[in-house]
Amino acid sequence: TPYQSFRVCLGATKAKVEGRQYDTLSNALKSRGPLSTYVKIDVEGSEWTVLEQLGQNDEDQDKIRTLDMEIHFGFTAASEYQYNSWSQKQRITREITILEGLKRKFYVTGTTLEVYRQGWMPQQDCPKQQCNEPVVHLAGGFSPQMFAISFVNKDIVGVADLDEQPAPPPAAPSADDDEEAASDASEGERSAPEDEDEEPPQPEEPADGGDDEEEAAGRSSSLRAASASSEPTAKKYGFYLHVFNAPAAVIHQVRQVKKYFPGSPIYVMSDGGMSFDELCRQEGCVFQLCPPANDRWHPWPFLRRLYDAALSLRTKYVIMLEPDNTIHGPIKREPTADAGGLPVKGRTFGGREYPERLAQERRPGYRWTNKMMSAGLAGGAYFSYEAITDAFSDEMVAKIDWNYLAETRTKEIFSSDFAMQYALAARGYDMEPWEECAQMERSKDKVFSGAQDAAFRHYCGCYPGGKPTYNLQVKPKDRYLFKEPLPRHNSENSNCQICYNFTKYKQDWGSTKCTNGLPFEYSKKLLRTYFPDGKIPQMR
Repeated sequence: TPYQSFRVCLGATKAKVEGRQYDTLSNALKSRGPLSTYVKIDVEGSEWTVLEQLGQNDEDQDKIRTLDMEIHFGFTAASEYQYNSWSQKQRITREITILEGLKRKFYVTGTTLEVYRQGWMPQQDCPKQQCNEPVVHLAGGFSPQMFAISFVNKDIVGVADLDEQPAPPPAAPSADDDEEAASDASEGERSAPEDEDEEPPQPEEPADGGDDEEEAAGRSSSLRAASASSEPTAKKYGFYLHVFNAPAAVIHQVRQVKKYFPGSPIYVMSDGGMSFDELCRQEGCVFQLCPPANDRWHPWPFLRRLYDAALSLRTKYVIMLEPDNTIHGPIKREPTADAGGLPVKGRTFGGREYPERLAQERRPGYRWTNKMMSAGLAGGAYFSYEAITDAFSDEMVAKIDWNYLAETRTKEIFSSDFAMQYALAARGYDMEPWEECAQMERSKDKVFSGAQDAAFRHYCGCYPGGKPTYNLQVKPKDRYLFKEPLPRHNSENSNCQICYNFTKYKQDWGSTKCTNGLPFEYSKKLLRTYFPDGKIPQMR
């Protein structure tokens, strides 16, 4: 059947902007079959939200056979007006992240970069014209700010082996002359599930032997932005703020990070709660509003959101903060592991054999020790860029049999502080109790665990007078920095356990934005165990 041409002015939504009628790529792909469509995009900078939406919609990607387009880094297209207030660094970081996201479903078959490079002669041209540092450049200075690129759907190639092996984790960045900044974190822990004797499923042929100190192979990229790159920058710490409401606490926390860690990037994510986009416009952070998912109770949305934050921050370490954390100064004890958090003395997890077996794929001989298990990975915890972008990637998270762990241990396995430990152990990463993260309990001044002079403090509900940041009031001059939750988000009752529904999430929100893009279902055995009456809770 010959191809027929359908031309459309692509944009983020179906709307008229500056006299032009825009429509979405998803609308253009409606009613089309798998691998049926050749897409060509040349929309002078309007492509970024179009590509972002495409990357979050597996069904639309499956319809595209080949994709040819011209990309434009740093352009300010009319249909992208909502990003005009972002800094150049924030825009370029977003655009590079979107472009890299296409590799999950497509292979690159060619670009015009080499043609442009052959005509690039700075020694000859720059004396005759102004040659400023480009917004985006390769290691040698050549700018790929605008070029054509072609993709083919991986399903056409049919070489499954190319995708069987996970990409090696990114190399840790070396410290430059750039100023380093510091980090944030903390949150409460629960008691561990008890050990059981049932044997977990066997991963494919784990290797034997090996060295606990084995280093992972690095991944490098030659594509760089002037102040953002596809690998970690020289900045040491970036901050991920996981929030819902409590606006006074969020505003205070952003400003405390800037006070004690000037220059460190900040990424604020709201789980279907209040919008802090104006706060971030004023304070220079990145804000992401995600659909409500009560994500602390399922690794699919929780780990994906931390993964997205790491890609945006691009720092050697990401420090996770929640609004009840307080910050008391710079970091005095540097991280020595891949992740670290609240010291939780004597805490262990059951079923260690299963993640240890999975870990052999990446790190033969790995052992998930009791010391590692005593690290409370909650608000105040740190994670390396390498660990997040590997262990918390969609593919690695989906390789773990979460239903098996919940059936043989406890449903608590789905909670974030348990899930992060298992996910990191399953890829052979080291964790440590970190003295820079202190737990406050019944004493108003003396820490329960961690160092007295810790940079970050976390508070239990038993703290005298309540958690300090939750007692703060919004100042009149700050009332415009946040908005109430969207009515559609506010109508959801997301405060439930074992209620994440991948299919419903896609139907309700139109994509897999802010969650793992691979399917998940609870096992019937697990649902019968916890809901013998058949009344299974659901997001509504």
